[in-house]
Amino acid sequence: MAGNDFEIVAHRVDAPFRPRTAYAGHLRFTVDRHFSVYVAPAVAARLRRLAREAAPLETGGLLAGRAFRDDHGSYLLVTAMAAAPPVAGGHSTFHLTPEGTENLRADLAAHDPNADVTGWWHSHLAPSSYSSVDRANQSMWANPAHVGLLVFAQGSPWAALYVGPGSRGAFHSEPSDVVHDPAPPSPPPPLPPPPPPKRRHPLLVAACAVGALVLIVELLHVLAALRGGDPPPHVAWRCVVDGGGTSATCAADLGALTRPEWFVRGGKPVTAHEITFPLLPGPNVVRLRVGGERGDYDVGQTELIGR
Repeated sequence: MAGNDFEIVAHRVDAPFRPRTAYAGHLRFTVDRHFSVYVAPAVAARLRRLAREAAPLETGGLLAGRAFRDDHGSYLLVTAMAAAPPVAGGHSTFHLTPEGTENLRADLAAHDPNADVTGWWHSHLAPSSYSSVDRANQSMWANPAHVGLLVFAQGSPWAALYVGPGSRGAFHSEPSDVVHDPAPPSPPPPLPPPPPPKRRHPLLVAACAVGALVLIVELLHVLAALRGGDPPPHVAWRCVVDGGGTSATCAADLGALTRPEWFVRGGKPVTAHEITFPLLPGPNVVRLRVGGERGDYDVGQTELIGR
């Protein structure tokens, strides 16, 4: 070579170097001693869930990730997935049109621009293997490192992996039964039963009732005393109308009581043991109140008819 002239003798593009120990929690498919596939746990859980939700129909889509290498060889890291619309799946069939494939590629590129489309996935109801149609679809992935992931809606293992256009496989994850739907939240602990009602002895209940009644009666007596007490039973009084109905005479036998007060037609009180007064035509109300040591008592009232 002379001057600045140079010659390209070969092209070599190596995958980035990254130790696979960083993905110890991922689901691993060992293809051979030179190549393995690692699927992110969140991606695996979503694939399993979509397969279950679509059952009894099939579903599928694309996978995305990056190829890396380390001291143990090459490996593929699957970090994202995209799902086809429901119309793509049927009973024991899954079909993805070129237009649908491009839409899924665009979705993956928008979600993770640094990831490459690394293969495809579709579902079966239970653990099984590729059909002839599945192998035909796999053959369109010309890159020998591209993968096809067959996800099972139920059972164990949860998936089988096929590699390259020749559908090399099927390889099961290690361990094969680590993908489960998130456990449902634990129900709150049941509330403790309410304490049993306290049993009351019938005699105790009756005694309490009698005591309450006695207390009420005593309170009524106290209130009556504060208001002057009950009318004395020995007070006798009467009113007599003359034959013409023009006047009346009222008298009271007070006994030990004093201060008789007569109220005629609501007028001023008249203090006397006996009173005589004219009657007006119609009703005439006469009321007697007497006084004693404990206070005044309303003895009662009557109505006299005048002519």
